[in-house]
Amino acid sequence: MMAGGRISRTQAYTYAMQGLALGLCLVIVSGIDFDFPGFVVSAIFIPAGAIYLWPYRADYGLSVVSALAIGLYQDIATGQPLGIFALSYALLYALTNPALQMMPKSKNANAAIFALWICGLIGLTSILGMMTIGQVPSFLLLAASGVLSLVMFYGLIWVRDYRTALTGRADPRRSR
Repeated sequence: MMAGGRISRTQAYTYAMQGLALGLCLVIVSGIDFDFPGFVVSAIFIPAGAIYLWPYRADYGLSVVSALAIGLYQDIATGQPLGIFALSYALLYALTNPALQMMPKSKNANAAIFALWICGLIGLTSILGMMTIGQVPSFLLLAASGVLSLVMFYGLIWVRDYRTALTGRADPRRSR
């Protein structure tokens, strides 16, 4: 029940499950390969968009576990060693806690913050990849994946804003 801005524990869990569902859907999108002249790239960092857009009132503990589950699912789906994306996404959520941050109103500011997240994820996945695989991942391929993820994230922001305009519900992070 909403009373003075407070929500029930069940609602907080439900919000975390909504973020998890969006993240799992974006893992499926991240598996789509795009063929460009000379190389093939996929948007492997787009599931972090779900973490960036995490519901405002979601339970923190369940949200960290959900971010870990999104990463674990992506590790399994992409055939990566278990833990690379799982640890990266859980650390990303735990360190930045996007659910408590006020989101900027402009799409460009959101894209710029997400670009910084992608840089951090490139660093984390590179370090974890070196530790598990024993070789340095291709920086050019990771950077291309990051750019593609950023373009797709911009589309995700557009879809979210379009849905908000259709339903008339304001983003709760912007109304704080």
